[in-house]
Amino acid sequence: MCFISGGEWHEQLKSYLMIARSYGLHTCLYTGLESAPGHLLPYLTYVKTGPWIASLGGLDSTKTNQQFIDLRTGRSLNYLFQSTHKTTGASLC
Repeated sequence: MCFISGGEWHEQLKSYLMIARSYGLHTCLYTGLESAPGHLLPYLTYVKTGPWIASLGGLDSTKTNQQFIDLRTGRSLNYLFQSTHKTTGASLC
């Protein structure tokens, strides 16, 4: 389940994440912040951080300032969005 938010400070988002995790779902937060709020990290599987900067592009750009992180491993998964790796129309989030 993916949440796109600029209001991560809202306690309601934490409640939604907790519900999703109780059903065994992976969760993801897309945020323009440089990092996800610490109180949400235990309830997230993935996080996309970083503001949109047109000259750097999004996750599909090798120059992007944004990061898509698997919080279970700490590994950046940006390569999955880039054309050298795309093989299907499937997405993580």
